[in-house]
Amino acid sequence: MAYLVANARIVQCICLFMSLLVAGCNSTGVVGDVAEANSTLAAHLPQNYRRIIVQEIEASAAYRRIDIRDAQISNPITQWGDILSGGTLASVCVRYRTEGALGGTLLATDWFSFTKSKLNRPLHDINSRRSVATISCNADRTYSPFPEIERKPG
Repeated sequence: MAYLVANARIVQCICLFMSLLVAGCNSTGVVGDVAEANSTLAAHLPQNYRRIIVQEIEASAAYRRIDIRDAQISNPITQWGDILSGGTLASVCVRYRTEGALGGTLLATDWFSFTKSKLNRPLHDINSRRSVATISCNADRTYSPFPEIERKPG
């Protein structure tokens, strides 16, 4: 019986450690004080980030197939990520209305990230961008109109 209790405690410790590790992977918001956060954001976000996102959407076959209406872009924030380049990146969320597979209207949100002023390309797939957006675009965001990407499929 003591063996089972000891194993249960080990499993609890492992679960606690893993949950703390995973929670650290999803931290968002300001890194340190405001001045440091602004400096970090400026180091990773190019001044023409809106234009870069427009170009990425225009170049993607997946985006060309969908209707994009009522588009909005979020404020950029720093987030934990891209460990190989220092552990911090700048991210921006884009949300818009599109037609669903069954004809209804959906609100879609896509996540774009930048490291050292370059768009991170591993998430060029629209489904990957939406999966990350589910986690990263839910807080600390203020949206403004982004009509540059609105269009009908074609």
